[in-house]
Amino acid sequence: MRYLEETRGGTATDTGRPPEAIIMPRRGLEYSSSRSYQPGDRLKDIDWKHTLKLNQLTVKEFVETGGQAAIIAADLSVPDAEEADKLAFNLITTALTLAGNTIPAALAIFNHEKVISATAAANPDRILKQTLLLVKDITQVAFPERSLQSADLGRLRRNIAWLEKSSLPPAQRLRSLLEFELQAIRAAARNHPATTALSRVTKQVLPPAVIVLVSPLNHDAEALLLTLENLTKRRYNVLYLGEKPGLTKPQ
Repeated sequence: MRYLEETRGGTATDTGRPPEAIIMPRRGLEYSSSRSYQPGDRLKDIDWKHTLKLNQLTVKEFVETGGQAAIIAADLSVPDAEEADKLAFNLITTALTLAGNTIPAALAIFNHEKVISATAAANPDRILKQTLLLVKDITQVAFPERSLQSADLGRLRRNIAWLEKSSLPPAQRLRSLLEFELQAIRAAARNHPATTALSRVTKQVLPPAVIVLVSPLNHDAEALLLTLENLTKRRYNVLYLGEKPGLTKPQ
């Protein structure tokens, strides 16, 4: 909240620092969107066309050109209060970092049941505001305990390929079981809210772009890993935050 106050031309009243000490974000060159005028906005940024149309003072927002956009992908379903705190911290810190570096960002936010937010790339200050509102939607869910570790997709495919070389009946039966597991993971991922959210956002935010994953990787582990593996093949870069140890990340 302090960052947002300072970047809107605030004074030292709230921060105790002189105005010249406030670090303003770099102003981009590419038009992003328009929004309502706020005290401290530059007069030269007024969007006169929308001002006349809406009968409300409106200003243009700009982002820097030439930089990659970022997609914040976050799962708001957590098993306990400790994970909720970690998720809130990582989510806000990620949005704040992008805003501080004037990097346009999009949101792919979901929980275990549905897509909560899937946006196009926008001014990072706006995304930060939306992120602060989304924190209240973090929900604790009693997930069933896992008996097995999340699947290593690369290893699973390698084992299937190796077993295909053998004609022995036991090897073929094992191959059939592994293929069934892989097909089940693909089917579950296809209908998962994580896949849906990322699919909607990546239709609007084209590569190259950075996907920042903020998830404890519980119920969504296989779906996310399979979806992100496919996205890396399309030249999206993936940055993981808050993952559980022992999971194999797509390369």
